[in-house]
Formats: sequence, C-alpha cells, structure tokens
Amino acid sequence: MATKKKKGTKRKEEEEEEVKKVDVEEDDRIRKQVRSKFYDILSHPCPPWQSQNEGLSQNDLAKRLSKEIEEEVYRAIRESSSFSGSNMLFDKLCARRYMNRLHSLLLNLNESSHIKNTQLLRRVLFQEITPNYLATANLIDLYPERWDDLKKKHREEQKFLYE
Repeated sequence: MATKKKKGTKRKEEEEEEVKKVDVEEDDRIRKQVRSKFYDILSHPCPPWQSQNEGLSQNDLAKRLSKEIEEEVYRAIRESSSFSGSNMLFDKLCARRYMNRLHSLLLNLNESSHIKNTQLLRRVLFQEITPNYLATANLIDLYPERWDDLKKKHREEQKFLYE
C-alpha cells in the first residue's frame, strides 16, 4: 500500500511540475507581448534623433528599453507583493497590478493616446528617465505638466470661491 501512495504522490508531483512549466511558458509569452507593445511605441520616430544614445539606432535603443522597462515593472510588482512563486502573472492580484501598471505606462508613452503626454517618450528615448524610474513612478511624476495645470486651475477656483 505504501508503494501505491508513493506512486500516486510521484504522479501528483509530476502533474504539478507540468502545470508550473505551462504557467512559466504562458508567463513568458505574456511578457514577450508586452515588450513588443513597448517596442512599437518606442521605435516610432522621435525627431531629432541624436547620436548621444551610446551610438545606438533608435530601433536598437527601443528594443533594449522595451525589455528593461518590462523587466523593471515585473520586478517592482514582484518586490512590492507577498508573492513568492516562480510565475507571478498567475497570481491574480499581481497580474492585475502588473497589467494596470503596463497599461498606464503604454498610454503615457503613446503620444497619440487620450492622455497626450508628449514629453515622456522623448525623456525615455533620450534616457532622461530610467526604466526603473518608469516602473516605480506615480502618475504625477510621469506627467507633471498635466498635474501642474490641474493644480493651478484648482488654486484659481479656490481663490475665486473664498476671496
């Protein structure tokens, strides 16, 4: 009977390993798609492109930055959570935080999105902002010009109401 239990346990462990393997492969697939979306945005022409970027072409830099940004977001979400498994994207809370952060970054980097953050892409391409900073910055830091305008408008409204 002990032999059957060991066989059953071994089979269960093999099944768990297979599930982990599938999860890791899916995790990798999702992360590659994300990098591709960053590359699509970062490789759009950003005139004037200058050779100050380590002699890299914009496409080469876009490829490198796409990978680094995604890795930094993944790392930041993983470090700020209590998740300890090997495939974070299959933990629902981590996956939601990861996807929300990526969505926010993609919208802010895309100059034609409804956010209209026209400076962030240039700042990233000219390496004024690091991938680590992008992964951890709040919305106000990503688009300070927008928030400055809103703060100024709010102060004017308050001044009008209370003076």
